[in-house]
Amino acid sequence: MPEFSDTLCRVEYVLFEWEPELSELSELDAHEIHGYVRLTGNSSQSYYVFYRQVGSDFVICWQTRPPFNDKTGLKVVDVSSSRLWTNAIGRSFVAMYSCDLHAVLRIAGEEQTLFCCAYGEKCWMVDMLHIAWSVPAAPTAG
Repeated sequence: MPEFSDTLCRVEYVLFEWEPELSELSELDAHEIHGYVRLTGNSSQSYYVFYRQVGSDFVICWQTRPPFNDKTGLKVVDVSSSRLWTNAIGRSFVAMYSCDLHAVLRIAGEEQTLFCCAYGEKCWMVDMLHIAWSVPAAPTAG
């Protein structure tokens, strides 16, 4: 069952001021951010995707309101035209979790699929969201 679906109109990263600008992210095949993603749909509804640690688990969460109440020190960067997101704009998408642990949120569009992960290549991310066209190799217990 989908978590949410819409037609994607805009993608913004809400970042801490010390994080890279769009020019540093625009041509990359994966983005790693410390803030959160705001997906704006055709319905004008915004969906916020973010990272959270719940107990000992690392999870990707989403909701229809910003995850941070305090906006001090945050900046909004429109990444709709970045290489990673440009083909998703103006197209329908469905978001659903790819595993029971909620460590991966799959955003499936008409022509491409993106993944928001709580881990990068073989390691858990600490306060970071990994966004890419493919799911990185999962970390192993150790």
